[in-house]
Amino acid sequence: MATGATSALAMAAPVAASASPGWRSVYQTPAGAGSPEVFGDVAALGPANAWAVGQSWTAAGLRVAHWNGKGWKPVVLPSGLSAGLSGPSLNVVTASSPSNVWAFGSAGYRGLGIHWDGKRWTRRLFAPRSQIWNAAALGPRGGTWVLGSTCVNGCRNWIQRYDGRTWRQMAIPTVRGYKVGLQAMHARSGTDVWVTGGISRPSSGSKTIAAHWNGKRWRVILGPKVPLREGLGFLFTDVVGYGPKNVRMTGTIKSMGEGSHRGGLLAHWNGSRWTHLRVNEKQGLEKLAVDGRGGLWALSGSHRSLLHIAKGKVDRRYTPQVGGKGQAFGLTHIPGTTSLWAVGLSGRLGTIWKYGK
Repeated sequence: MATGATSALAMAAPVAASASPGWRSVYQTPAGAGSPEVFGDVAALGPANAWAVGQSWTAAGLRVAHWNGKGWKPVVLPSGLSAGLSGPSLNVVTASSPSNVWAFGSAGYRGLGIHWDGKRWTRRLFAPRSQIWNAAALGPRGGTWVLGSTCVNGCRNWIQRYDGRTWRQMAIPTVRGYKVGLQAMHARSGTDVWVTGGISRPSSGSKTIAAHWNGKRWRVILGPKVPLREGLGFLFTDVVGYGPKNVRMTGTIKSMGEGSHRGGLLAHWNGSRWTHLRVNEKQGLEKLAVDGRGGLWALSGSHRSLLHIAKGKVDRRYTPQVGGKGQAFGLTHIPGTTSLWAVGLSGRLGTIWKYGK
């Protein structure tokens, strides 16, 4: 297990929040009967192809929208996708090609996956009492990695890989003598996968980790040494990998006893050492996306702020309001551009925002 050196940057305090320059609402779900709607995640293949998924508190349950380069349109899903399911919802979407789009969520007390192959939708049900945390579509023919957990007499993480034909259980990172818990995953290929989480044991408490899969084995790296007063710790919340020697994570500083949030954290691993930047955002940071210019965007843990981070400076923007307070839950960069999508809800309607052109 690697440790690596650590260096810290000064705490960055966000400048006074402005009225979201650059961010604007571009789509809301139909009002319908007034039932709440929410988008939980968004994925983009390019300027003319993106997907958003979420939940509708109606009989339909699942909510999917597609961007075709000109506008967002609701996707009418086959009724068979939700047949026999209790309270289905989607909170993760990932796509690697127009014929390989995966969305994941839950139905009752089990994980749910639906797949678009360019022509039709199919579904997969995971084990009872399972939950999907993250996923990454790979290749043009249905491939995906899925990070989840199953809670029966305690909870355990698992990673499954689908190659377009067969689902396979994958190894997860291990540290002798410790229990491992995983939270987030990012994959660029089957030989370049990052996960984040923590390790714990009664005698020595918990530690934050990152781990990289090179196609054969996991390399586990202890998280950075962040100077914090007694009783505080931090957890990684999201990860974006650029290769085995370049990865960035968002994190939340917490009171480990009571669980209250105390600040945000941005960390970078360059293959041999950590650097980290503390961000004065009390609710912490949750989602992370590149900005296409060498900087980053992050969602606050309150879901009401979008933070732009570049050259050690943080600029906070409020999530735009459309008919009610805005809350963003998903964020993604649009490949080939300096624009981004964000999704969530404003008032009682699922809402999609865009930054840039």
